Amino acid sequence: SIVLESSDGWMVRVPIRDLSLASVVFKDMFELPFLYEHDNSTGRSTVLLAESKPVLEFLLRVSGLHEGRSMKGLILDAKILFDVARAGDKYDMPALPRMLRYVLMGNWSTFAAKPFELFAIVQALGYWDLLQDASKETLKISFSTVNDSAFALTYTSPGALQLLRLLHQLRHRHLLRPN
Repeated sequence: SIVLESSDGWMVRVPIRDLSLASVVFKDMFELPFLYEHDNSTGRSTVLLAESKPVLEFLLRVSGLHEGRSMKGLILDAKILFDVARAGDKYDMPALPRMLRYVLMGNWSTFAAKPFELFAIVQALGYWDLLQDASKETLKISFSTVNDSAFALTYTSPGALQLLRLLHQLRHRHLLRPN
């Protein structure tokens, strides 16, 4: 096994074989042992990662590499989900988008509590078939509250924000039903 260390010092031991199966980057890394640190005094090999503990723990759990696939105790937050998706791209983890979609759909009501963030994460991750449902969630609140979500403003494309604004204008004029 190997120890993965987050940017904030959290360490977790992960079987090399499992990590290699989940990530092309790690598979390649383990074929070249000089790409990670080995401490002869402890007999421990460590890979230092740029991700924080919440992101790394979420990534490993959703991938089944740490404490099974239990989401219990994890922070279900759009920013963390986005950072996990970005880490999955960086480490070339092809199964991760499907797993993140499962987490998102299984916790829809949690994410829908912040509708503009839900819309932003669905759009940012490219789950186009879920975009309509996410946009309907935003119709339940005033469009002016989008300014309260730095995440939504940062990660939603200008075109998507314009589309939401138009949907809200139609809703306001009673030309569009919320359901």
